[in-house]
This record gives sequence, structure tokens and C-alpha cells, in this order.
Amino acid sequence: MAIPVPAAIALTATARRHASQHKILEQVLAAALPDTCQVGDLVALEIHGGVHEFVVYRRRWEMARDTPPRLEITLDRPAR
Repeated sequence: MAIPVPAAIALTATARRHASQHKILEQVLAAALPDTCQVGDLVALEIHGGVHEFVVYRRRWEMARDTPPRLEITLDRPAR
């Protein structure tokens, strides 16, 4: 049985601009995406009554010697 790994959210410049313009940046960065998200997956976040769509652009594992592995999921916009 796999142990779930917390995924950190990163944003491309266009995704960050969209989130900032709609004042949802903090909510997007705090999204709890599962570690099973794959590149190309569409992510729809309902925030403040609106749906904001992103796409998983990249997955990157951060492996540091003194800390547990951490998955970083980068979201892009527009979702295509």
C-alpha cells in the first residue's frame, strides 16, 4: 500500500496571472491535489462560485538528503 505524498502546487506565469487577476491565488496554491495527478490532467477548481480550469503541466520530485521526498505539481492555464 502506497503512502500518500503531499503535493506542492506551482504555477506557470499564465496560471499565476489568471489566479492573481481573479484574486484566487492563495486558494489555488493551497489546493490539495492527489499525487496521482498526471501531466495533461484537467483540474477544475470551484472558488467563490466560479470554476477555474487548469491543466497539470509538470510533475517534479524534490529529493533532498535531510527531508522526505516532495512532489511538486505545476499547473498551467488555459487548460487545453
